[in-house]
Amino acid sequence: GNDSRTGLRIPAGDYNSTSYYTIDSTADTTHFVDTEMTVADNAINGSFVYVFVGATAVARGSSLITSWTNGTHTMVLATPIASLTAGDTYYVLDSYKTIQKYTGSARTVGDIGYVRNNMTHTQGAAHITTATNGTVATRITLMGCGSNNSIDPWHDASATKAVIDFNNGAYALQLSKVYWYVSNLDVKYANSVYGGCIEMKDGVTGCIIENCIVRDQANANGYGLYLLGSTEVNVTGCVIKNNGLANICVNGGKSVTVDSCTIDGTSGAGVAYTNCSDI
Repeated sequence: GNDSRTGLRIPAGDYNSTSYYTIDSTADTTHFVDTEMTVADNAINGSFVYVFVGATAVARGSSLITSWTNGTHTMVLATPIASLTAGDTYYVLDSYKTIQKYTGSARTVGDIGYVRNNMTHTQGAAHITTATNGTVATRITLMGCGSNNSIDPWHDASATKAVIDFNNGAYALQLSKVYWYVSNLDVKYANSVYGGCIEMKDGVTGCIIENCIVRDQANANGYGLYLLGSTEVNVTGCVIKNNGLANICVNGGKSVTVDSCTIDGTSGAGVAYTNCSDI
């Protein structure tokens, strides 16, 4: 995808939706026509289409989209899909290119951002930040998805977590808004003095980090997970390792729970905390 996209599924639905469009006709294995799809010319170029055999749940195949012409309702595929035929059903994932486009845009509580497993997102010279608060009842989610959590809109069947790689830069995944849920990601290789690969600062509350890997903070005075004045934080089922000065640093926090995590490595202390309560 790219960051001018909607970030949504077409037709609308979540990862397990059974709402599909139906192919009207095909010229060959890289072209089909469907009048149900009515987006502007080339609006879905570079998006991902997934096709099923008829109205079944049996996969026909998938491809990136090379072009879309709304006047003729014709889609051109980058990769042939064998036996593509009229009556097959499909959906399009009109994906963002970057994680920041999702996290840094205005969101609605309950939004879920799905990140494709077995992909590496190499971050440029900037933090990944959050723009909208969730609520205690309805968090905003950023989630890697594949066979390891049974959420797989790309049908990859991959158990390899999606990677956010800060590429030895002084940047982090910064949860600067309250009540976010981050799951099933591999966050690594920041290089930040007294910063973390994942950071919660300035009194952020109610965030959950679950089933993530947080690793390889390159700075000797940095951390894997850095919580500054954060409260009601739950870190569960994570592997936090090989991070600079400490794997987890809690500074001025309250009610921070670390549960069922593996915290180890050849560098860094396990957990460092100061000015804290209810840890």
